[in-house]
Amino acid sequence: VNCGTCPDNGECDLTTNTCKECVYEGDNAFCYRMGKQCGAATGTDNCEQERTVEDCGPCGTGMNCNENGLCVQCTQTSNEQFCQVHAAECGSLTAMECGANRTVDCEPFGGCTGSQVCQNNRCVVPGAPANDDCAGAEVLNFVSGIATASGDTSLATDSYTADCAGSGAVADVVYTFTITEPKDVRATMTASWDEVIYITNACPVTGSTQEEVCDDEPGEVEKRLPAGTYYVWADGYFASSKGTFSLEVELTDPPPVPGNDLCADAVELQFGGSDSVSVPGTTLGAFDDDAGTCGTTDGGEVFYWFEITGTDNRSLTATVTPTGTGYRPAVYIRQGDCTTSTQVACNRAGSTGSNAVASAASLVPGVYYVVVDGVGSTGDFTLDLQLGAELILPEDCTSAQPLVFTSGTATITGDTSSASNESSGSCGSSSTQTAPDLVYSFTIDPSEEPMDVRAVVTPSGWDAIIYLTDACPATSDLGCSDTFPDTVKARMLPAGTYYLWIDGYSTASGPFSLTVDLIPSPPAPPGDNCTDAIPLLFTDGNVTVTGDTSTAYHDYRASCSSSSSTAPDLVYSFTIDAAEAPMNLSAVLDSPNWDAVIYLTDTCPPTGTLQCKDTPETLSLNSLPAGDYYIWVDGYSTGTGNFTLEVDLTQSPPPPDNDSCAVPELLDISGGSVSVSGQTGSAVNDYEGTCSGTTSTTALTGGDVVYEIELLADSSLAVRVTTSDGFKPGVYLRAADCTSGTEVACHRATSNNGTAMVIQPSISAGTYYLFVDGVDGQGGNFDLTVITGAVGTVPDDCTTAETIDVSSGTALVIGDTTSATQSGNSTCSTSTYQDVVYTFTTSEVKNFEAKVQFASTSYGPNLYLRKSACDSTLADDEVACAKLTSGGKLTLSAPGLPADTYWLWVDHPYSGEKGPFVLEVNLTDPLANDICSGAEALTLTQDPTSLDMIGTVTGTTIGAFDSGSGYCGGSAGADVMYSFEINAEQTVEILVTPTQGSTLKPLVHLRATTCDDAQAEVPTSCAESAATAVGGPASILVPRLQPGTYFVWVDAQSSSAGAFELTVTTRDPDPAPDNDACDGTTLDLTGLT
Repeated sequence: VNCGTCPDNGECDLTTNTCKECVYEGDNAFCYRMGKQCGAATGTDNCEQERTVEDCGPCGTGMNCNENGLCVQCTQTSNEQFCQVHAAECGSLTAMECGANRTVDCEPFGGCTGSQVCQNNRCVVPGAPANDDCAGAEVLNFVSGIATASGDTSLATDSYTADCAGSGAVADVVYTFTITEPKDVRATMTASWDEVIYITNACPVTGSTQEEVCDDEPGEVEKRLPAGTYYVWADGYFASSKGTFSLEVELTDPPPVPGNDLCADAVELQFGGSDSVSVPGTTLGAFDDDAGTCGTTDGGEVFYWFEITGTDNRSLTATVTPTGTGYRPAVYIRQGDCTTSTQVACNRAGSTGSNAVASAASLVPGVYYVVVDGVGSTGDFTLDLQLGAELILPEDCTSAQPLVFTSGTATITGDTSSASNESSGSCGSSSTQTAPDLVYSFTIDPSEEPMDVRAVVTPSGWDAIIYLTDACPATSDLGCSDTFPDTVKARMLPAGTYYLWIDGYSTASGPFSLTVDLIPSPPAPPGDNCTDAIPLLFTDGNVTVTGDTSTAYHDYRASCSSSSSTAPDLVYSFTIDAAEAPMNLSAVLDSPNWDAVIYLTDTCPPTGTLQCKDTPETLSLNSLPAGDYYIWVDGYSTGTGNFTLEVDLTQSPPPPDNDSCAVPELLDISGGSVSVSGQTGSAVNDYEGTCSGTTSTTALTGGDVVYEIELLADSSLAVRVTTSDGFKPGVYLRAADCTSGTEVACHRATSNNGTAMVIQPSISAGTYYLFVDGVDGQGGNFDLTVITGAVGTVPDDCTTAETIDVSSGTALVIGDTTSATQSGNSTCSTSTYQDVVYTFTTSEVKNFEAKVQFASTSYGPNLYLRKSACDSTLADDEVACAKLTSGGKLTLSAPGLPADTYWLWVDHPYSGEKGPFVLEVNLTDPLANDICSGAEALTLTQDPTSLDMIGTVTGTTIGAFDSGSGYCGGSAGADVMYSFEINAEQTVEILVTPTQGSTLKPLVHLRATTCDDAQAEVPTSCAESAATAVGGPASILVPRLQPGTYFVWVDAQSSSAGAFELTVTTRDPDPAPDNDACDGTTLDLTGLT
């Protein structure tokens, strides 16, 4: 008789017929058999047990361990690469390389900025927690499977941003633990701010693939993890999300793994002569090794298989019914191979506790696998399979299924899982719209027209789309919806055949029910179309009407409405006679309970839009010529309801003298630059530049005015138009002939109160015409600046730096980085891109400010100012640095600039960004107390009543520069400084109160001994306080301040500025309690147990 084999590869003792225990090989023998000389080795040992040896031994000097665990000849990296490999940002780094210790100074390749200090080769804010980064990750100590910790991220830095967190840099700290076998891990973070908690399998983290699990609010994550080392991160969602928190991590043994947890162990389902089969099952204890294609299926899964026999194709419905609590099941079906075969159906339950149903219309005979999964959950279930006859799906125009109506209603069920992708609607995911779809048809007879249709699709656990077309195939639709409940409505449909498409968002598919209602269309109300437009009857230029679009029909789509809008609309008409023209129009639409759109056309049906407004629903156009006009009241998407429309027509004021090419205004540019103010509010729309957009919100359809300039020689030229009147200006330049000359350049602002600017680094001598225009029919007051200069060489490096004349306090320069090379680099950007450099000299202390704006509104500029030497790489020689990551005007400030020679670099933070720009440099005299060396001394005098010492002074931050911010962070506004002295320990109270009408939102700092050192704020942690609103007070109270000299910074939050009153009050402190220090009161515990 064969009594069997011994477990664990054990040897059978044939004399006693008992199993000898297997003798495990040593670590060295295991590593040798695995072919590993170094690093970790994982595999099956001689006793057929899975085993891991963490370290197979070191490599010798001059050798490195490669990714295959072999010792290979080592090539020493560069100093910079060595620092990068070890994530060293600063200081001296000592680490192993090529089998020996190596030491490199990493300062030249990074270095700390501002108040940061170097700690463990990382730049950290002083006082940052020890576990601020991976090097200091705090080891969690588990007691009975639970580890708790508490911490504070207030002074931490940002090491990594998880997928489920916000996009801004947020402070975080990290903890670590190691498990030697699979565990269910639950980590809970509790905080009073918007916390984010996540677990990674590596630290530092190089990408989201190393994230195991992540959650925002509530701060709890849970996942089964295999043996290994993991890192728990306590993070925040926003940049302001930081502070104290508590953390709990629990490790529990997972339930037993189901026998069919792997494809290889799939359980066979036998129909036994029937067309149905039902089995109980569970995913409790299963691992998450697989995923379907119908959305997130990140629970553990189990596997089944069955075979369709015979020769006929069959339909199949697989239903998973949860029998436990908290389980949201998913199910998918695969044909052929379990893991790599084609998925023929997939569905997940719409909510916890509901069923997951996957259907396939036509399955050929063969082997299929059913995978039962879960949406972030596991649990017990019943799996039911039902075979049926093959279904012919209505998946294209030739097989569209006619709807059968009973009393005007048709209802049908279906499943798109087995269909193909034939069409797509105007809504949904346009870039990845590949979901399968089905199509149904209905016909309206001529005797029935017109008809209204309402179609509602209800999907089961997936994101459906429904759209209506009047042709098949179709290039457009009559209505489309991808928002639950997915509903399409259309009114006044004429006789014909129509098609309803049931589709999925992106790749979604699954079962659904469809209900369609057809009802006779009610009569259209007045104003529903062009032939019945409602005339506006003005009285003294004003008219107010009320209406309701609820019973109207959708005729046209506004240019500023949703691209899939099917909202009903009404139209009103009016005429401007030639004797009245031009006229100014103002129209205000009030739609209190729905999202309306108002627009103006000069044709009906519309062939274009003069102006279209969504929010606010207000039209404002100037200098409308004689003609017929139409005001449309519409909905943004599907909105409809009652409204009030008020329209005013007023006589346009006389246009500006330079309203047309007939009388352009001549600008005198002999001084190199000229600035003038003008207005287009009463100008007529005569011209349009080539940068005019194709929609009303981008077209240069406002009134325009014309200027003339004469260039006596080849020059550089820049034109800038700014406004604060709430419109988008445009500017274009024509050569030689005003009305038909060649357009040299054109630019329009993309936002209200934006800047329109054209720059020509080199332009030929001659006569040119400048047009100032407005987008969307808008206009108003504006400021125009024209700058000219010589065409010179590019100041590409320090040897060709261009000297700026700042003798008048202001200099305007036209520059261009297009043909420049990379010469400089700054501390606030890793730029290695094209740059140019300018130089200037000051003979006395000045406040410095430089502004740069590139012609391309998408380019982000980088400015930095150097002293001592143009090409200095010393951080201390960089006076100031600033950058923008996107287009706009960048300002660089440096208050209290000593007399010296300086170099100003214009650069880019990103590759490929280059082009012409305008640079403005301003040097102004500083306020006396705008810098620390001029801090105003306060005189404290005794109050006769309270005996307090009080000092009061009035001041202003207007005209001051931003010289720094508090240690606690916060401010970026202008600031001024004061000083005071105390000769004994005092309680000190500081109050900053903005004066009446001041727009200052103050922030106050108190520093000891050193005015310009943010870390000198007292007490050591921080002493600063901010107002909560513009005009509100800011105050500091320090209970005990030691004798000495102190400095008060009156700062501004953001860009606020204004006048204020500063009061400093000192008084003798209250007596301290006896046990205020370590040598305090001793407790007598005699007799206590």
